[in-house]
Amino acid sequence: MATARVHIVCPADLIGRIDALVGKRGRSKFIAEVLQGEVRRRQSLKLIDEVAGSLKDEDYPLIAKLGSVEYVRRLRKEWDRPLSRRRRR
Repeated sequence: MATARVHIVCPADLIGRIDALVGKRGRSKFIAEVLQGEVRRRQSLKLIDEVAGSLKDEDYPLIAKLGSVEYVRRLRKEWDRPLSRRRRR
């Protein structure tokens, strides 16, 4: 991946805390990883806003019966089970 040099201004104490965690030689990689995560988070939030309201509980009988929260709770519980046990159904 191509890289570009940028100049950013941060509080000195923040840079000191970063250096204490990753060392001066790890600073750029650390900052790039943090920025990448934040960009992904904001892109996800933007997509969520774009599709908000497009799925209605009544269009999905199980969601309508259980409610969205319980439906998601059960999905998560199902995915926590070992794959071998999920296939038996």
